[in-house]
Amino acid sequence: MMKVNGLELDIKFQINEVNTEPTFDESRRELRRQWYVDENLETDNNRYDGTKNLLVENFCKVLDKNLPQVIYTKEVPFSYIMTFFINGFPFIFEKYDSRFKLMGKIMTKKEALTAIVKTAMYGGTSKKEGGDVFLFFSKYIDTPNIIKRAIEERIVYRFPQYEITPIFQNVLINVQKVGKKRYALEISDNVWGGISEKDLIAFIKIHSHKKKNVRSKWWKIKPEKLWEYTIGEAPTESQLNTMIQFLLHNRKDKIVVDKSIELVKSLTKFKDIKISRRGEQLQVLVRGKEAYWYIHGEIKDTVHGGLQDVATTLITKCLSNDIPWYSRFSGPDVCIDNLMGGSSIGDQIYSRAMVCMNDNISKNTVSTIRNKLRNYGDEIMTIDYFDEIENIWEEE
Repeated sequence: MMKVNGLELDIKFQINEVNTEPTFDESRRELRRQWYVDENLETDNNRYDGTKNLLVENFCKVLDKNLPQVIYTKEVPFSYIMTFFINGFPFIFEKYDSRFKLMGKIMTKKEALTAIVKTAMYGGTSKKEGGDVFLFFSKYIDTPNIIKRAIEERIVYRFPQYEITPIFQNVLINVQKVGKKRYALEISDNVWGGISEKDLIAFIKIHSHKKKNVRSKWWKIKPEKLWEYTIGEAPTESQLNTMIQFLLHNRKDKIVVDKSIELVKSLTKFKDIKISRRGEQLQVLVRGKEAYWYIHGEIKDTVHGGLQDVATTLITKCLSNDIPWYSRFSGPDVCIDNLMGGSSIGDQIYSRAMVCMNDNISKNTVSTIRNKLRNYGDEIMTIDYFDEIENIWEEE
């Protein structure tokens, strides 16, 4: 069992054969067999400091550290064969010179380790038996990398809407593998259209701006044509209207904004934060270690925000106790920039709430917070009834 960052995967491995030098002499081969259990796996990945890795990458790097090495020199052997056991099912991993094979299929080391980790995560999260795990693995390695990512993250589809001039909408649509070289796109509510692997790769490249091919049938394709190509017949007017509404509901910007708003809503888990949403207006009251802070902004339909779409105020006075708390406090504004543009309103509010809640630490790196705390230290207001304030969430 391998454990990284609190997550356990059922991966064991056995080193079958190691050759420190190139040779074809069977008698000179060094044959080693050893089972590795929990205490034998090296799970410290500090040598990868400086990068912020995703969970899959962390598991891959842990596996990489446990691949065969020459004991004294720590050099990589010329060749080796080892077996990974995932939920009890064996997966053969081979190295010969600079080439790698996983279950007989040539691929890079990174691709092989990623396939092993993905398979183990599938087996661990769904509690599948070894045979089911192998079926998932077979489907995974037979899928091109560009489609693997699309299945996990959805496909961008950019289509024109015509009023006076065309307005292009960026939406995300689901894709699933349904055969060896066949896939299905969810183009409307519970409506899936078929597409070949070759066409799907072309579709992804064009709509993700990786390739410009004005002669392709997927170039600026209208929804009605996408329906016709994938379903096999033209949609009715009712079907087309439903399809367009479904696509607009899955606009890329809308999905990102909605997720960021849910992130703001999750702030209620902190006892030092109170939130209010009234329609498109978001307000957050934060009890920091050294002061109280008021953060507010307006929900927009786009994720392409500026550096200061959210206002942050150091609370120094109460206007009136007879008005709602989200309009009650005032004080000097604090300039806190994003590191880069393009952050959604929810992400900006969440990050500022974290900064203000830990103002005793953030003042060391954010000069504007440090200056406001120093200049208004005697005027900082304490909200004694903070714990009695109720959160408000009214979407309409």
